[in-house]
Amino acid sequence: MHSSKAGALGRLVSLAWALRSDGPRWFFSPHGLSFLQRAEGRLKNGIFLTIEKILAGVPVTFIACSKSEGEEIRRHLSGNVVVVNNAVDLSKIPPANALTPQSPVPTPRRLRIGTVGRVCLGA
Repeated sequence: MHSSKAGALGRLVSLAWALRSDGPRWFFSPHGLSFLQRAEGRLKNGIFLTIEKILAGVPVTFIACSKSEGEEIRRHLSGNVVVVNNAVDLSKIPPANALTPQSPVPTPRRLRIGTVGRVCLGA
């Protein structure tokens, strides 16, 4: 499950299998905890946190995308969290080389890495 809405709905659905040992395992990767959003205001964040705390009793494994997100999950919701860092270690990427019409041998060129995502105020 990914996102707060899908995570909430998915955790509710998972209750049907919560007591079965042979049921599926459920994972929730929020990638931006709803109750930490600065743009929403204190009242909404309090409501979001209350909902998340209620749903934290549902047996799922949280997957955090950073160490700080993992710490927030542990502090507010559950100790059952795994951190899978989504950062890029640039030292592990080999230099980019290219053949150009002007040069028949590979020449160094600047490497650019892009990402797509939602831009918003962070925690």
